[in-house]
Amino acid sequence: MFSTSHPGKQAEKEVHYYIPLDTATRSCYRQWVRQVLASNTLFVAPDEFIQARLAALVAYNYYRIYPTASTVVICQEAEQAIYLSQFEAVGLPSTDVHVLSDDKKLRANGLTKGVFFVTAKVMTNLLGKNTISHIDMKLLVLTDALKAVNNSGISKVVKLGLEVGQIFRVLAICNTLPKAVAKAQCMISNLAMHTLLLKNANDSEISPILHCKNMKVEYVSFAKEREAALLRFALAPRLAELRAANLINCIDPDALIYSDIAGWKAIAKRNAEFSTQVELVAILLEGYRNFLLYGIRALFLVFQARFSEFPLLMHSIDTDDHLHELNEGFKKVNFEPYPGKTKTDVLGSHPKFVEIYKILRKGNPSTKAVAFCDTPFGARALAEYLGAAGISVVENHSDYYKEMTHSTKYHGPKQHRPDAAKTEFLRSQARCLVSTKYIDNFGMMQFDLSIAADYLTAGYRFSRFGKNSFAVLNREVEDIPPSQRQFDKRTDIFKTNYNGYRFRLEESKLILRRRLSSFPVEYSPKASSIPATVAVIDDAEDDTEPDPRFSAEMLAILRSSCEATRKLIQQGPLYSVPRVTFTDFVKCHSTTFPPTPLHNALVAAITGPVPTIRRSSPSRQKQQQPDANEPTSPEANDIREYFQVRSEPVPRLKEKNDPAIRRKKRIHWLRILKSALIHSEDMPKLDEGLLREMGRLTETDTDFRERSASVLSDGSF
Repeated sequence: MFSTSHPGKQAEKEVHYYIPLDTATRSCYRQWVRQVLASNTLFVAPDEFIQARLAALVAYNYYRIYPTASTVVICQEAEQAIYLSQFEAVGLPSTDVHVLSDDKKLRANGLTKGVFFVTAKVMTNLLGKNTISHIDMKLLVLTDALKAVNNSGISKVVKLGLEVGQIFRVLAICNTLPKAVAKAQCMISNLAMHTLLLKNANDSEISPILHCKNMKVEYVSFAKEREAALLRFALAPRLAELRAANLINCIDPDALIYSDIAGWKAIAKRNAEFSTQVELVAILLEGYRNFLLYGIRALFLVFQARFSEFPLLMHSIDTDDHLHELNEGFKKVNFEPYPGKTKTDVLGSHPKFVEIYKILRKGNPSTKAVAFCDTPFGARALAEYLGAAGISVVENHSDYYKEMTHSTKYHGPKQHRPDAAKTEFLRSQARCLVSTKYIDNFGMMQFDLSIAADYLTAGYRFSRFGKNSFAVLNREVEDIPPSQRQFDKRTDIFKTNYNGYRFRLEESKLILRRRLSSFPVEYSPKASSIPATVAVIDDAEDDTEPDPRFSAEMLAILRSSCEATRKLIQQGPLYSVPRVTFTDFVKCHSTTFPPTPLHNALVAAITGPVPTIRRSSPSRQKQQQPDANEPTSPEANDIREYFQVRSEPVPRLKEKNDPAIRRKKRIHWLRILKSALIHSEDMPKLDEGLLREMGRLTETDTDFRERSASVLSDGSF
C-alpha cells in the first residue's frame, strides 16, 4: 500500500512504516509488518530465517516510530546469532543493539533505549525486581512461544510487564502450534495475543521466500557493462529530483530494482506535478532490472513494450545523451524473434544464460527441465538463446504477448494456451520449458530439473517442480546465502486449523493515534536514514578522518573555487546545456579554466589522485605566488593541501598500478569532500549536484562501492 498524502499537506496525520530494499525482504513482509504493528500477533512459520527477518523489520519500525523507547527480544543464547544478524541487516545501528547476560550491564551503563537481547530467566528477574522502570518498552519479541504454557517463566513475562506499568506490543514466534488445542489456547492467553499469523509451506505468500537446503546456487558476474552505466547515469538526476520532492527514500538504482515498480504508477497518479517523471523512472528501473538479470535483449524488449503506453519515452531517448547512446546500442539486438545460431553470441551476452545452458547439457538427453524467469521479457530472451544454442524449448508465458500487444513484430511463435503449454512440452522432444512465475497450469507436476534464472523465482513455490533444483544469480545484485537456505521440503508440514481458538478481544493499550501507511518507496539498509555512527572499514595506514577544525578557511577556499565554476557555467560553452553532467564539467573545465581546488578534489575522488610529474629543472621552475584573496595562515595552507593534487616524486610502478592503493586515496578524498560540504551549507546548488553525481559515479565501481558506502550516504553526502 502506498501513502496517499502529498508532501507538506497531510504527512503529519500519518505514521509511515518502512520496508528495506534487498533480496531477503519480499513484498509479503509489507502486509505482515502492518499487522504486527497494529496488534499483538502470534507468528507461525516453518523457517527460522523468515521469523528473524520479520522480528527485525518490526523492531526497526518501532525504532523509527518511538526513537527514545526500547525493544526487548527474549531468545535463547543459541538463537541470538541469527537474530542479531537480521537486526543489523535491516539497518539498525549496532550501537543501539545490546546483549544482556544479566541486569548488571543495564544498570552500570545506564541504557535506556535501543534493542535488548535477553534470556527468559534474565527478563523475569528484571521484571520481578522492577529494574527496568527507567526503560520505556514498546515492543516485546518472544522467539520460542511454545514454552509459554502452564507455569513456565516465559508465560509470566507479559503479565509481569503489564503489572509494572509497561505498555507494549507483543510479537510471539514459533514453528508450529501444539496439536493439543488446550496447550495452544493456554499459550495464546498467557501472551495476550490478539491475532494469529499462520503460514504453512504451501501458503502462496510464504512459499516464494522459502529456500530449500538442497538447492544449488551458482553465481555469475554481470554489472560493469556500458549499458548498466548509461542507465545509472540517466537515472541519477531524475531520482535525486524525486527524492527532493519526498516521493522516494532511496536513490540507489541497484537497491530500487527490488521495489514494487508497478506501485510507482500509484505515486504518479497522486502527484500530478511529478507524474511524468515518476513513470519514466519506473520504466528505466524496469529496464535496468531486466538488463542486470537477463541481458540487453530483455532490456530492448522492455523498451519496445513501453513505447506505446508512454510516448514520452522516445522523446527522453532523443534528448538525453545517455539514453540516446543506449538506444544506439540496441541495433545489435533489434532482430526478429528466434533468429537462430547466427545470433547466439549476442543472445548469450549475459553469463546467466550460458550457465543455464551448461546445466542443461550436463543432464541426460531425455531430461525434462523447467526454467523460471520473473519477467516475460527475461523468459523470451532465455528461450531465444537456448533455441539458438541447440536446445529445443517450449514457452509458458502468455503474459509476454499481452505486454507486446502493440509490438506484434516481436511476438514470434504462436502463443500456447496456458493449459496447453505443459501438455505440449511433455508430448514433444523439447528439453526445457521456459516459464514466468504464473504456474497455475502446472498442478502437482514434477520435472527432472527446476532452474531459477533470478532470485524472485528461487523459492519453494518454484523449486518444488524439480527433483533437483538450481538457482543462477548475478552476484552483484542477487544473493541467497546459506543462512537463508534452511527449509527442508521433505519435512511434514503440519497444517493447523485455528478456527476454535479464542483471542483477546479487548483493545490494546498501545495505540497508534495516527493512520498507518507505508512509505511509497522504501530505504536501502546499507544507507539507512537513521543517524548512526558507522565505522569506516579501511586498510589504509592512516584511518583518521579529515580535520574539520578550520571551517572558515575551508569555506573561503571553496567559495573561490565555486566562483570559477559559476563563471564557467555562465560564460562558457556549458551555458546552453540543459543538464550539466560531471563528465561535461570536468572536460570543459580542464580546457577553459585552470583547475580549481573543487575540480581537483572531484577528479581525485573519482579517479584517485595521480602524482604530477615535473621534469623541468629547479632553476626554470617559477615559484607560485599565493592568491591575495585566499587566506595565508598555516592552518589555511594545511587545508589547501586537502584540495590540491600535490607534486610528488615519480611513484614506483607497483604502487602506481595497485588498485588497492588507489582505492585508499579515493576514500580519503571522499571523506574530505564530505567534511567540506558539511561546513559550507551555502555552496551553490550546482556544486552540490556535482558532488551528488560524483557519489553515484564512485558507486559504479563495484570494488569501491562497499568501502565508500559508509562515507557517502546514498551518493548524496
